[in-house]
This record gives sequence, structure tokens and C-alpha cells, in this order.
Amino acid sequence: MTVPYEYDAENQNVTVRPSGILGLADIVDYIDRLRNDPNIGTVRNEIVHFEEVTDFTITYSEIKSVLEAYEGIVRQKGLEKTIFVAPQDLQYGIARMVGGIFGERFTTRAVRSIDEASSLLEEPGA
Repeated sequence: MTVPYEYDAENQNVTVRPSGILGLADIVDYIDRLRNDPNIGTVRNEIVHFEEVTDFTITYSEIKSVLEAYEGIVRQKGLEKTIFVAPQDLQYGIARMVGGIFGERFTTRAVRSIDEASSLLEEPGA
């Protein structure tokens, strides 16, 4: 599955909307496309909507393997924060696990609603 994304140049946000079953190949492909997309400038915030994801086929160790590729987005695009919108327990748990793995290297937040995500975008420095 190709993970679609949209870029809001004015606010420097990327909105990501995976759906169905999400696996390592999908995530790596998304990161590579975003990192190499000449139409995308600075990205301050990445908002990942897990609402339509029905299952995850990615393991803990596979998530760790994505760190280097993700760091490429941080360096090349200036990414400051990733917000996962994850209303269901499985989605929220995966989002929290990603945040734990990424640790202090990257700023990630897991929220249950778009309203919570919006409030994080309104924080100073967001």
C-alpha cells in the first residue's frame, strides 16, 4: 500500500493518511518519497492519521530500523515534531511504542483525536 501524504507549505505541515494494514515496506517507501520529494520544502510538523489503519505488521525491531531513514527527514526537511492521531487502542499503543523507540532523538506525541493534535500544533514553537 502506498502511504499518501499532503504538504501544506504555508504552515509547513505534512499530513499522512495510511490505511488498511501498515507494514515496514509501506513506512520505508513513505519516508523515501517524502525525503526525496522536490515539491516539499521545510516540514515543521508531521501529522500521521492512524484512524484508517486496521492492523500493523511491523515489529519493535523493524521500527528501530526506521530510525536512520527518519533522521534523514529531520535533517533534510527540518522536521521538528511528529503527532500520531490514534483513536483506537491498538493504534494508540503502536504510536506510543514508536515514541518510546524514538526516545529523546525526536519529538513524537500520540493523541486520540484531531482536536488534541490541533492543540499541539497551536503550541508556541509548533
